[in-house]
Amino acid sequence: MNDEKASSIDEYLAGVPEDQRAALEKLRANIKAAAPRATETISYGTSITALVKKLVKARLEEIRGGKRSRKPTARRERYPMPDYVERELEGRGLVDAYRRRPPYQQNDYIGWITRARQESTRQQRLEQMLGELEAGDAYMKMPYQPKLSKPN
Repeated sequence: MNDEKASSIDEYLAGVPEDQRAALEKLRANIKAAAPRATETISYGTSITALVKKLVKARLEEIRGGKRSRKPTARRERYPMPDYVERELEGRGLVDAYRRRPPYQQNDYIGWITRARQESTRQQRLEQMLGELEAGDAYMKMPYQPKLSKPN
């Protein structure tokens, strides 16, 4: 691609080889269709990447109703602790280890265990959780380092 400073997108595209220009023109048309209110700009006279980035950003803002929000669109389902899990934690003295884990880990463990369709799978998952809590250095077979509490 021609990376000489261009003052407009049309000027930039004019300097692109024909086979690449056709693909970029098609992409440009698709983006315009997806984000009709977006404006085309060129920054520092360089490639169409800036156009794509700005058009995608404008389309996302349109979808969000003009709001720029970083809030998650979906929340995790909360799983209640089944009695049999609680009994196992108490029986092995791991209630405190479980409670020291972040809430998302507690919830993930319970959801993972309870979603198993077969009893044998449920039991294997329960055993894995108990082993990881006992060792204190893993979460879902991934290394885990508990955060140290801050001094007062």
